[in-house]
Amino acid sequence: MSEENVTNIRIVDDKRSGLATACLVLGIISIVGSLIPFLNAFSIILAFVGIALGIPALIIFIKKKKGTLGKSLAGLILCILSLIFAFSMNKAAVDSINETFGSDEASQIVYDYGEAAELDGISIKVLNVEKNSGYTKNYINVKPDNDGDEFVIVEVEIKNISEETKAFNVLDFSIQTGNGEIRSAGFSMYDTGNDLGSGSLAAGGTKVGKIVLTAPKDDNNLLLIYKGNMFDSKERKFKLQ
Repeated sequence: MSEENVTNIRIVDDKRSGLATACLVLGIISIVGSLIPFLNAFSIILAFVGIALGIPALIIFIKKKKGTLGKSLAGLILCILSLIFAFSMNKAAVDSINETFGSDEASQIVYDYGEAAELDGISIKVLNVEKNSGYTKNYINVKPDNDGDEFVIVEVEIKNISEETKAFNVLDFSIQTGNGEIRSAGFSMYDTGNDLGSGSLAAGGTKVGKIVLTAPKDDNNLLLIYKGNMFDSKERKFKLQ
């Protein structure tokens, strides 16, 4: 065999080996990036290119026993796994976004007084509502900041109906007045004797506590609003009479 023919065979073998090597390199790169949701779009492209290179390299080896079988198989496996991981991560991310920020039909429902509603593993129910203009204790007058307002003390029951620990906070609640104004629950000197406060509930745990709110006097169209997450658009509304 002439030296020229030997050289040509080596060049062809190098090209065949190059396909397998390129497939392997692309597989390694793509599988690393596949675990980053949305940013793994580049990894998806690399994985498809790697498969396009790896399949011919594998066919060449099977038919002509030329090239490197190990690199071809490893590269193809990595590329395929990259696609599986990438699509799975993206689907999980989209589902999580939809769950957190997506539409929620129950948010449009106004629950009756005493009716329980569920949101993200938490059950909420209004147990009692009382209104007053304040009180005096130890020479301290506890009254609403605005003369036209009154205190609205709402007793609620919170149940953790999930299988994991859930947090609760009085700041998750607000009140909507008859004219559509929404007022958040905040710090108040009003002593209910059983403030809701904040904390956590183990699976199956229950907390009963009172929330201090203010609203215009004699407003008979008040709604209690619960949002388990300040960044979440989902909420539950309850009539207070």
